[in-house]
Amino acid sequence: MKITYIHHSAFLVETDTLTLLFDYYTGAIPAIGKDRPLYVLTSHAHPDHFDRSVFRLASEHPAVRFLLSADISRSAVPSSLLGQTVFLKPETVWSDSLLRVETLRSNDAGCAFWCTALQDGKAIYHAGDLNNWYWDGDRSDAILADKYHRELERLRGRRCDVAFIPVDPRLRAPQKGMLDFLGYCGADVLFPMHQWEKYGITAQVKALPEIAGCRDRIREISQDGQVFDI
Repeated sequence: MKITYIHHSAFLVETDTLTLLFDYYTGAIPAIGKDRPLYVLTSHAHPDHFDRSVFRLASEHPAVRFLLSADISRSAVPSSLLGQTVFLKPETVWSDSLLRVETLRSNDAGCAFWCTALQDGKAIYHAGDLNNWYWDGDRSDAILADKYHRELERLRGRRCDVAFIPVDPRLRAPQKGMLDFLGYCGADVLFPMHQWEKYGITAQVKALPEIAGCRDRIREISQDGQVFDI
């Protein structure tokens, strides 16, 4: 797989059979080949995850499918593209002949995605804003953590090829979401996201003793447009 970091939580994922664009709202989208179907997935309506400009991709990729969280208003979608748009509620499954998408319920807004490329077997997890949001260590943090763990329970025992998980530098313990995820399921490669361009947080997290078991699987992002071959 080829992974391109675009900005914030936006990534372009290219497998042998399809192309997935996650949570685009700004930044340069690399040239997308027309030899594979394109799916655009948006986890929720927050402005750092969704912008209407993403629909311009239809001009170059007429058969694109937009898989949007159901909290995004239908009025945000150009009427000409509603037939190519699916609104996904949390805890549902959508599929066609190439892609299966299972949604989880975010403990912030919208959903997370577990995607399976059906013809080449690649599994991709994109958390959106589903995370262990550990802000102050108070009761509200505990409630959010409990909701996070309940969703992860649905993934227990699975393994994905790549996982995109928030490592937000504003949190008191930005590593918690990634460690929790690995407590329930496996991932060959882990990408931090939602870093607000504070890319040094990844190195700080990787230096923690509790990260030792997965340190080599975490990719470090330093700039928009960075490309990784997985």
